[in-house]
Amino acid sequence: MTKFLIALIALSGLIYLIAHDTWRMTLDTSNYEISVSFILFLTGLVVLWWLLAQIKKPFKWWNQFKTWRKSQKQIEKEKFFPELLTALLSHETTKAASLMDQAQKLYGKDSKENLLVSALLAPQANVFQELKDKEPTKLAGLYGLVQEAEAKGDFEQMEELLQQVPKSQEKTFWVQQAKMHLALNRSDWKQALTLVEQNKKHLTKEQYRSHKACLLLKLGRTKEAFHLMPGHPAIALAYAKVDSKNAQRILEKAWHVAPNWLIYQAYKQSIKTLPNNKKVKAILNLTRATRDQRYSLLARADMDTDMHNWARAKENLEIYLQNYPLTRQVADMMANLERTAWHHEEAANDWERKAIESEDDSLWICTKCGHTAGEWQILCPHCNAFDSLYNK
Repeated sequence: MTKFLIALIALSGLIYLIAHDTWRMTLDTSNYEISVSFILFLTGLVVLWWLLAQIKKPFKWWNQFKTWRKSQKQIEKEKFFPELLTALLSHETTKAASLMDQAQKLYGKDSKENLLVSALLAPQANVFQELKDKEPTKLAGLYGLVQEAEAKGDFEQMEELLQQVPKSQEKTFWVQQAKMHLALNRSDWKQALTLVEQNKKHLTKEQYRSHKACLLLKLGRTKEAFHLMPGHPAIALAYAKVDSKNAQRILEKAWHVAPNWLIYQAYKQSIKTLPNNKKVKAILNLTRATRDQRYSLLARADMDTDMHNWARAKENLEIYLQNYPLTRQVADMMANLERTAWHHEEAANDWERKAIESEDDSLWICTKCGHTAGEWQILCPHCNAFDSLYNK
């Protein structure tokens, strides 16, 4: 902008000089006459040419901004449509007003999306079938029917409905999601991975990495999966099992990314053939960087128990209990210490009762429905959600 103003001022000055015939003088050199005003005129043309080149830039920026805004609006539409149809499917009338406002901003007052919001206020028995039979709302009807088919587990009908989606709408986000669910429930991991890649822009960076890593694991490409998500316990354990020679190093890397009880148990197994002094050294090295982290305290307590360092084991467990919630593993360790080290049978029984009532650190919990599973699975066994099981 500063350069633009300078050029404008310079051009104005040159115009003034030329108009008032200022500084006119003729140089007679070898019979050639040169007018200074003419030189100023030529200079003015160069400045004017540069000035016009600068004027084009704002128009270019404006076009770039319009293109960006258009793409943002398209993304907003793709997010809004599934939200609208989900509300319609579950008849969430409380969302009708806010959805109506969004529909008017994105599509206009007389759009089919506004008609869909109106259906929230006056739902009909076979609303999705009726919507499907009308061309302007066909996609909405298909969405509802696909959702109903998936809820019933009727994947054949689901596929049949997806084939009716117009080609121009095949890349719509909810269509891609439905195809993903269909591929996952058929264990077509390769197709699911392709769909994850195609819909990368709709996922957060973490979601994309996690989804891709889980599918690579199911395809047997454990090394690639581990490089994407080294802190995922299921992936780290699978890779350590495949590459048993480097299991110790793999599990150490996984631990440093995200300390975890399952990782520690596998690590302990990988060093079981080492002499006791080397086992102790390995576990101390493993937990050094995360000395006060909950699983480091448990790992050291477990190591001290194995080495019969009862007092130090109890000290680590007491520090744990001051900062973290009681779990089944901690209660079992305390019961073992009370019974083995100090022969306190009654105290040991109390801890065993607490263990039964406490959470298990080795269980996998679904983020969608809260279901617990003993082993990691790519789909929740209860709600069928994809990549939703995590271990604390």
